[in-house]
Amino acid sequence: MPTAAALRETNHERKVVTMPHHTRDQVINWLNDALSAEEALIQNLGQQVDDAKEYPQIKKMIEEHIQESKQQADMVRNRIKALGGSPSSVKTAVGKVQGYFQGMGMKPADDRLIKHLIADHAAEHMEMASYTALEEAAKFIGDNETAAMCAQIRQQEVATAKKIEQAIPMVVRDYMAKKERQKAA
Repeated sequence: MPTAAALRETNHERKVVTMPHHTRDQVINWLNDALSAEEALIQNLGQQVDDAKEYPQIKKMIEEHIQESKQQADMVRNRIKALGGSPSSVKTAVGKVQGYFQGMGMKPADDRLIKHLIADHAAEHMEMASYTALEEAAKFIGDNETAAMCAQIRQQEVATAKKIEQAIPMVVRDYMAKKERQKAA
């Protein structure tokens, strides 16, 4: 039986995808983790739209982020199926519940939009790292389609993180100015 290194070398040279089951299954498992993270983020972002009502630009950014995350979730779900796996309903459900409770935990705070943006920025970086790892794992097993999808999604995550990072200072300045006005009143 050829070693994983030999398979990888052969696959790279011939551009043929013959994946050992255990490594393919690991990629499917990690894709399910990514799908769960996307579902959690979609749930959490949905709760943030109302918090951004005073900031039309940020509200629009969040709504666009929801749509992009839904598209990414669909792409990941389709790759799981293409690899012979099935989306984990348990991981997806856990992701949705996790997203719901993360959002609810910030509801009573008057600075929740700032906290949401910080959490969203961190989530984007976690997703970047996840898709980087997935891309490398997919390349390892010779799955160029999954690797390309992960690279595409990672670039979207980088762009979204940059937008969030640029939004944070504006919201913080506005929040601090409101606090100053409240204190002076």
